Amino acid sequence: MGAIIFDFDGVIADSEAIANTVLAEAVTDLGHSTTLDQALTRYSGRRRSRGGD
Repeated sequence: MGAIIFDFDGVIADSEAIANTVLAEAVTDLGHSTTLDQALTRYSGRRRSRGGD
C-alpha cells in the first residue's frame, strides 16, 4: 500500500491567518488584548519556543 503526503500549509490551504486568529483570541482571553495583525507580526515565522522574541 502506497501513500502520498501533502504539505497543505500554503499549498492548497493557507492556515496561517486561521491559526493566528485563534492565537489572538486565546491571548486576548488571557487578558492581553491582541489583534490578528499583532499576532501575525509577533508570531509568524517564529519557532514556538522563541515566542515573540
